[in-house]
Amino acid sequence: MLTFTYPYMLWGLLALAVPIVLHLLNRHNHETLVFPVVKFLFRAQLPHEGRRRLRDFILLMARLLVLAFAVLFLARPHWVPKEETNESPDENLAVFLLDCSASMSGWGHLEREQKLLEKALKELAEEPGKWRVAAVASSDGCMAEEGATTDFSSVSSFANQVKPTHLAGNHRPALQRAVEMLSSGAEKRLYLVSDFGRGDWGGLSKIIPPDIQLRFLSCTVDGRRNVGISNVRTAHLPQGRQRVMVTLRNYSTVTETRTLTVKAGDETVSQEVVLSPFAQQRVALSLSDASSQTVGVASLDGDDYQEDDLFRFALKSPARPKALVIAEEGDEQKARLSSLFTSRAMEAGEDVGGELFDVVVTSPMFLDAQEFRQARAVFVLGCLERLASTDMAILHDIVSDGASLFVTPGGGAASVTLRRLRDANLMTVQCNGMAEASRNASLGIGWVKPDSSIGRLYEEWKEADLFLFPIFKHLRLQPEKPSRTLMKSLDGLPLLVEQDCGAGRSFLFAFDFGTDWSVFALTSSFLPILRELCRSSLPDGYGIRRLFCGGVLHSEAGEKIDTSSPGVIFVDEQPVEVFSSPQEAMTESANVDDLKIALYTKMPAVLEREASEAAIDLWRYAAYVLAVFLLLEAGARCLCDAKAQG
Repeated sequence: MLTFTYPYMLWGLLALAVPIVLHLLNRHNHETLVFPVVKFLFRAQLPHEGRRRLRDFILLMARLLVLAFAVLFLARPHWVPKEETNESPDENLAVFLLDCSASMSGWGHLEREQKLLEKALKELAEEPGKWRVAAVASSDGCMAEEGATTDFSSVSSFANQVKPTHLAGNHRPALQRAVEMLSSGAEKRLYLVSDFGRGDWGGLSKIIPPDIQLRFLSCTVDGRRNVGISNVRTAHLPQGRQRVMVTLRNYSTVTETRTLTVKAGDETVSQEVVLSPFAQQRVALSLSDASSQTVGVASLDGDDYQEDDLFRFALKSPARPKALVIAEEGDEQKARLSSLFTSRAMEAGEDVGGELFDVVVTSPMFLDAQEFRQARAVFVLGCLERLASTDMAILHDIVSDGASLFVTPGGGAASVTLRRLRDANLMTVQCNGMAEASRNASLGIGWVKPDSSIGRLYEEWKEADLFLFPIFKHLRLQPEKPSRTLMKSLDGLPLLVEQDCGAGRSFLFAFDFGTDWSVFALTSSFLPILRELCRSSLPDGYGIRRLFCGGVLHSEAGEKIDTSSPGVIFVDEQPVEVFSSPQEAMTESANVDDLKIALYTKMPAVLEREASEAAIDLWRYAAYVLAVFLLLEAGARCLCDAKAQG
């Protein structure tokens, strides 16, 4: 198929009339001259008129061809191989992918989805050619489908029957099914009808072939607002009371005021909460007598998205693990602060990490073997060199069984502490003295291992101040294998070292938790870091299991349990909390233009460019012919001038 890059240049062929007109106007008319004396003139043989005309005709044709090929050269002709196409007008096919994830239940998305579908069907009916239509309902996979048909009302009825689920969106299977349905057809069109939530559509790529036309029908509107319950934690208090810690999150761009209500049996408590834009807040409520109840309900007064306004939680709490804090006794405040900060952090009712500990604080002089063996986390704060040899042996045994050991330096010789850790096979680290801050500057944290537990925690901790607090002094540690560094200072020195010991782990901080070493214990990062490091020491099955709707859950007999709806499920008398995914509550939408580029296996524009690159460039040959005819025209002109002068 012949195509032109600049087809408008072909209008230049009209200029071929100019040489023809000039040729006709330039005829030679004989002129008679009168001389008084003619006897000295000789008769001359006039040239044959036919030869003259032949030479003029060759010159004219050469000029016409030069002009014609010059125009063709400027128009840039290409020869593109013709693609094989299905010319059957009855096989045009349009498939509608209907988003039925949990987010479609809010903000009026479902109603707008049905209106957009009806409008698109009406436009298809008005287009020339015969269209067949089909539909696929998508939530966490392909829910249902309506086969290709010429009856548009069947697709409309199908869309009215499918309803949003409680599940987070996973649209890849439905997209792949839609592509399969569009495998044949002269014209293929895929309509995506969705709110295009960033969490549902963000990870999709390379699914749609370039011969399928993508049409995006967005159900979302600007200014969406939402406040939801993202988590609920409970803890038993004395005299049968129950403390409920509810985590609320504002997904809106404006300040929101909501009423939080917690109910267990006949008892109900409420509190009004004000949340700043995109803020997360924890609210603690107390129930006076919830010991007879197994399930409680936390709820918010309704907004445009109600899926996260109701959270059912289990009131049954497991036995709390033990944490042993060993610190040197003393009357000085700085000697007591380290153990005070640690014990308060492990007893705190925050839901960072979710585990609460029963804490026992003791000194090296009054250690009991029973206290050691019951502990799942042991903190030796600045007094490891004071432990007896038998205590170190017990310490090695409980860490090997799965407990976590935390050691900080103290006022004694650091070399003694590190040697005792090495002798007990708990840590292999050398010490090269002390690093202290100058008068005008302080040390600080400059790096956390990204793939470690605290590295992942820090990425998700929106308001973390881990990199901001000053360190006044710390040991210059030099780890040796198999120990590894989890945290470094601004000058690259290790601040936290980890080493596996059997089923447990040992941790060595380069600084103490007291305020004369740093202000680490006063920051909001102190508690979650300790909890995250202690997580591996907890026994299997500890805590209440939590799943997003649609998560995999089996009984001990191996039977699959339905988790498609939120609530509390008891599996072999153990509670499992099932709730909607927070990604459905977010009000951010994916950029449609970026999504289009991501979904195509190859963009249609790229395919057209590759087809043009595969085309034969005829304009190059036009340039060669143009040069030949230029030479021919020049030769013909020289021949005519020579004959005219001869």
